Amino acid sequence: MKMLATGRQAALAAITAAGMILSPAIAHAQRSLEGQQVVLYTSGGTQLETTRELVIKPFEQETGAKVVIDDSCCARLQAAMEARQYVGDVLIGVDRAALMARDDRGFFIHDPRLEEIARERGSPDPLPSKAMVILNLYSYVIAAKNETLPLPRSWIEFWDTQRFPGSRGLNRTVPQVQVEAALLADGVPADKLYPLDVPRALKKLSELRDKTKLILNASGADQINNLGTGETDYAVTYSNRAYLAKRDGIKINFSFADGFIAGNGGAILRGSKNVDGAVALLRYHMRPEVLARFAERTGMSPAYKASADMIEPQYRALMATTPENLQLQHMLNDEYWQKNLTSVAEKWIGWSAQ
Repeated sequence: MKMLATGRQAALAAITAAGMILSPAIAHAQRSLEGQQVVLYTSGGTQLETTRELVIKPFEQETGAKVVIDDSCCARLQAAMEARQYVGDVLIGVDRAALMARDDRGFFIHDPRLEEIARERGSPDPLPSKAMVILNLYSYVIAAKNETLPLPRSWIEFWDTQRFPGSRGLNRTVPQVQVEAALLADGVPADKLYPLDVPRALKKLSELRDKTKLILNASGADQINNLGTGETDYAVTYSNRAYLAKRDGIKINFSFADGFIAGNGGAILRGSKNVDGAVALLRYHMRPEVLARFAERTGMSPAYKASADMIEPQYRALMATTPENLQLQHMLNDEYWQKNLTSVAEKWIGWSAQ
């Protein structure tokens, strides 16, 4: 298995091996939050629709709570936290590195129950934390516009415009993975990637831009739209978006080979007016059957094996956490991006504007 560090190798291995132990408190449902309100701060779109159907509505029915949704995440979060303003009780739908960075700024309440939930579910190290719950995993993968094109199986091949001619799609909004991919394409061993040599990566990215048409996608929807219309021949793509496209009959192709796995989850916001309700919502979301159905609907893989095993067989091959796919991938170094996102993003924005 290609890994970036021994600890990360153990983490991925644990995803395939970890089991689940349920406490009586989790197993026994009760309407313990009757009449209470939980404010969820999150993003809108299709993922929120699925969250509303598979998580929020049944959680309300079971607990008696009312979940109020603010889908404006995360434009005003920093300003509100710095001003000590109330934003909501629980934040869901943010990548692990971004959660860690916001935790560093004191945006979250630390609650030991969050770590307990993760360990009870069998979530592997280093994911359990008092500051956050990692619910899902997805990957940055290489995709092709159709199933007849030869598909690059590495970032070296992605950069090879002679064997794989055509335009390339990158992500405009974040430098993550594009920097790592460029360094892998330039011959840096996977276990020597971090700390990232950003100038070297940007130079390699410039080589790609000089050789072929480069399209910078502003969103996951743009990734799929540009592949589906043929505007982009090959692109860095979110695996959950590629999953949805395949499920909906769009004839793109993708592989997890040389992909990068990222975590996504939630946390309790500082100033929460209902910490117990926030914990209860995250606990419900972490149920194995809930995450399995969520994965089938969205392509976001569960963060632990017991849930992944519940996914219907016809969907498993397209999930990031399938054992066969895990062994092809790297783990994104969230600790590096937690500390360096702002500085690298500035360089990335400068390069992309050229």
